[in-house]
Amino acid sequence: MEWTDWAGRKHKSMIGPPVSMHAMRGISAHSNGFHTCRALHILQILLGSIDAPGGFRYKPPFPKPAPPPLKPAGKVDQVNPNSPMPGPPLGFPMGPEDLLVDENGDPTRIDKAFSWEAPISAHGVMHMVLNNAWKGDPYEVDTIFMYMANMSWNSSMNIPDTLRMLTDKNNETGEYQIPRIIYSDAFYQR
Repeated sequence: MEWTDWAGRKHKSMIGPPVSMHAMRGISAHSNGFHTCRALHILQILLGSIDAPGGFRYKPPFPKPAPPPLKPAGKVDQVNPNSPMPGPPLGFPMGPEDLLVDENGDPTRIDKAFSWEAPISAHGVMHMVLNNAWKGDPYEVDTIFMYMANMSWNSSMNIPDTLRMLTDKNNETGEYQIPRIIYSDAFYQR
């Protein structure tokens, strides 16, 4: 069986066993997840299944371009109501000109990703969304939409404060500090 490796070289036969494992977020997002992932990848190395057909393959295309082509979209002049975003919300800023800040240098995203507070946040700073919405920092919100953010997940790190932020009321208005929360997921799925 002929196959092509990551460098484009053709091989007439297999060089490793077709054993594939993928840790993804399910394992890595839990306590001791790093060590579980490390154990899986050491097992892949011992089995010789790295870059073997049916085994773990490096995601093509390689080599990755440098500098990275994706930069986070969402600058003040790029985002408009009732319009799609002009690009991905995540990326790799290469300089201050790629940060998502307003003319005063303040963050434009609720999680403050890609601002001076968190300039290199390739995955965003999603763990700060509820806290920042509750504080009204960098701005107040009237609705939080959460998708695939299972709030029953046991690794919230600060469950009492998270619950308080979700249920706190504004002393002046009597309304919830975060007025509306829309949640879409397989809630409490375990």
